Amino acid sequence: MPKCYFAHPYNHRNDRDKFQILKHIHKRMSLAVIDPFDGEDKLLKKHGVEEYYKNPLHDLGCEMWLKDLNQIHRCQYLVAWIPDYEALGTSAEISYAYALQRVYIIIISPILHPSFALYHREMYLSVSDFLNGRKFDWKNEDFGLNDIKEEK
Repeated sequence: MPKCYFAHPYNHRNDRDKFQILKHIHKRMSLAVIDPFDGEDKLLKKHGVEEYYKNPLHDLGCEMWLKDLNQIHRCQYLVAWIPDYEALGTSAEISYAYALQRVYIIIISPILHPSFALYHREMYLSVSDFLNGRKFDWKNEDFGLNDIKEEK
């Protein structure tokens, strides 16, 4: 079964929407889902902390990030859920997957960050849109990109 890395912000790791997205990826898209927060409690315990952001240890941060990058590297898909502007790690995960040039990237976000126009293969503006297959199509939207002139 193809694998899908589900990138999402730490502060939304227990949200109801997260679990709806996980179920959709597994059941309706038939993908094995990797949740980067699964197993992180073992890493936290190993380093003697309860939560990374309350006590950001260098070695723990490196170990967590390398784990995430290795998981992305083994995947064919990446679904990134960015519900708000607190998704720095999620954005970095998208960039890494894009750099691999072989991962199919799906973004769920109401935020139209310019990088998403380049990175995504599919985009949805809300969890509801994702669950119901209502894709956002930037090709039909005018964001002024045609007005940019190349400097000579």
